[in-house]
Amino acid sequence: MGVGTDAGQALLYDIRSNRPLIVKDHQYGLPINTLHFLGQSDLVLTADTKILKIWNQNDGSPVTSVEPPADVHEVTVYPNSGLLFVANEAERIQSYYIPSLGIA
Repeated sequence: MGVGTDAGQALLYDIRSNRPLIVKDHQYGLPINTLHFLGQSDLVLTADTKILKIWNQNDGSPVTSVEPPADVHEVTVYPNSGLLFVANEAERIQSYYIPSLGIA
């Protein structure tokens, strides 16, 4: 189970424990607005207003990050692909392709 905090941290829990297994800090101090477990991989996508981060859920190691030009509200991942759609303060929804996540 994963949760995002108002302080900009993403925490992953084993529901049998009251302590997080992994704590990932976005370093901006902004609330986490998106948290997705990515399909069959061991990857997690988290986002705050300034940055999206993809990281390994087992050890917290970073995979990649994206800093969109406008404030982020929500990120959606197209199933079984590397396509990300970002709802933000720009006029259009932004799309990103991350090849290591899957096909376009």
